[in-house]
Amino acid sequence: MPGTKRKRLDWHPEAIAELAESLAWYQTLINETLKQAVQAENLEAVVRKTIREEMRKAA
Repeated sequence: MPGTKRKRLDWHPEAIAELAESLAWYQTLINETLKQAVQAENLEAVVRKTIREEMRKAA
């Protein structure tokens, strides 16, 4: 839009570093949570498969 001025934020280097650390920590947390969810699904699939196989053998 003509005549619209954007405000410029002056960030201190310490504030930028702190924000970057927070974002890195958050991303690590998300990655670990997703990894645990995938592992839990895989474990469930293995247990279900093993139970089915054992039930067939017993039948």
